[in-house]
Amino acid sequence: MSYRKQPSGSQKRKQKNEIGLAVEAQKGSILKFVHHENNEVDQDHHVTSQDNFYADEAQEMQEHTEQSFETDADTKQEIKTVETVLAWDIDYIGTWLQSLNNEYRAIILEKGPVRIKGLEYPKDIRGRKFTKNNYYKRLSNGEIVNRRWLVLLESEKQHWRRVLEHLLSIVEYLSTNNLAFRGSIEKLFQPQNGNFLGLVQLLGKFDTVMSEHLRRVTENEIHDHYLGPRIQNELIMLMSNKVRDKIVSLVILAKYFAVILDCTPDISHQEQMSLIVRFVHISDSAQITVKELFITFLEVQDTTGFGLLQTLLDELKQMGLSIMNIRGQGYDNGANMKGCISGMQARLLRENPRAFFVPCACHSLNLILCDMAKSSVEAIAFFGLLQRIYVLFSASTQRWQIFKAHVNGITIKPLSETRWESRVESVKTLRYQSEEVYEALVAISEEARDPKAKSEAQSLASEISSFKFLTSVVIWYDILVKISSVSKFLVKYREHGFKEAQVTARELAQALGVEPKFPCANGSVKALHRVNTALIKEPALLLRSKQVYQDFCLRQTVPCAV
Repeated sequence: MSYRKQPSGSQKRKQKNEIGLAVEAQKGSILKFVHHENNEVDQDHHVTSQDNFYADEAQEMQEHTEQSFETDADTKQEIKTVETVLAWDIDYIGTWLQSLNNEYRAIILEKGPVRIKGLEYPKDIRGRKFTKNNYYKRLSNGEIVNRRWLVLLESEKQHWRRVLEHLLSIVEYLSTNNLAFRGSIEKLFQPQNGNFLGLVQLLGKFDTVMSEHLRRVTENEIHDHYLGPRIQNELIMLMSNKVRDKIVSLVILAKYFAVILDCTPDISHQEQMSLIVRFVHISDSAQITVKELFITFLEVQDTTGFGLLQTLLDELKQMGLSIMNIRGQGYDNGANMKGCISGMQARLLRENPRAFFVPCACHSLNLILCDMAKSSVEAIAFFGLLQRIYVLFSASTQRWQIFKAHVNGITIKPLSETRWESRVESVKTLRYQSEEVYEALVAISEEARDPKAKSEAQSLASEISSFKFLTSVVIWYDILVKISSVSKFLVKYREHGFKEAQVTARELAQALGVEPKFPCANGSVKALHRVNTALIKEPALLLRSKQVYQDFCLRQTVPCAV
């Protein structure tokens, strides 16, 4: 049995006639509800210019009352429908213009959808019409709920604002505490889905806003939930840009600043250069503080002095900072940084002779220790022995338990490759508990099942029991203790030492009857005093005086990368 795939010609003509009759029957039906009773125009009422506009619009639209429907793919004839616009009433879609500009669209969105009650809507050509029952939805359990897409938008706007505030607070918390955002799974209510989604779920238990948001997500009422990794990255970038803009505004207000740079490869082996700015900040209450703030990480493709300088200049230009306002530069002791001919500091000095270079004191001290240890074969063997002891005990939980059973209080630590002064912690155990460590090594040599570990323990026990090794332990501990204390003292003194020294000096000055003032050096302090005095007579000099004072303060507080 064969079936006809396409309707016959008579069927097409019959269908066309039925549609034509339905359209003809619906002519003017929209006019039944486009006017309020209170909006009827009195016969004596003068027509305004706006009324004329819509009347003309209606006259123009009346000429195109019938719009076509495609009924036959071959003939492609059209049947026209009726759409007449008589007046602008935002509460009734029937009065809206056929083409709305952005201004009207903004008004509609701001007003939001309005529910019209007590109105009989016309049927379409298929006999269907909108009723008040469409405002509600019957769930599978019989419960009737409100359809949210047909209520005012203001409550929705407030809801989404609060959702975004919650998400921004979560981003701020994770970023401040340097915690990871994502886990191995990026779905709600799944194990190991990360800290971000975990905090969202936690807030949903106690907070009504997040609880409602999670309900919409889990019940598939919304598709854009702002919880994905791309949105997380966007929120991070928005907040970081805001903080960065604030720092840059403070630097621009201070005008003069110093730059501190340091390069290190990241986990993807990409060279990263950290940019820190140091400047004098004068608050509204005239409180003066020297601020040292991190700006950003810069990807470096060319690690030569020229390449590093170009990377810095491009970033400063993007932030709106002038290279001529740099008054200090501080780097480590790498040749590409400190080189006096082709190093970055030399190239920057050629651009701005006032950008004085100050090498990092802590890094210099670290290099002295490193070079001193590498110049001695005995020192190399000594620290190598310390690392072997740590590796032996830490490579096995059983050996670590043997170590803890013999050595109390102080544990062994690995050697630090970046901060040599911190190696004092590695030497400290053998300095004060060499006998206990020796007994632990002997115990491993007797109890260990691994032949390699047993042989290594016997060798280490023999080496640390020599007088030569014990002498080296004492010498290196004394050196590292002094250097560590000096390094910590300098860091602390750099923050608070100058102010404390001034207080003590004033007390001594009062005892000797000396006026607590600094002597003039090259007339700079005296010139600054004359400028401040002139401010009383000429307030226009305030800006220049501030710049001179900031320049003076930056020279007194040299930068240093710690």
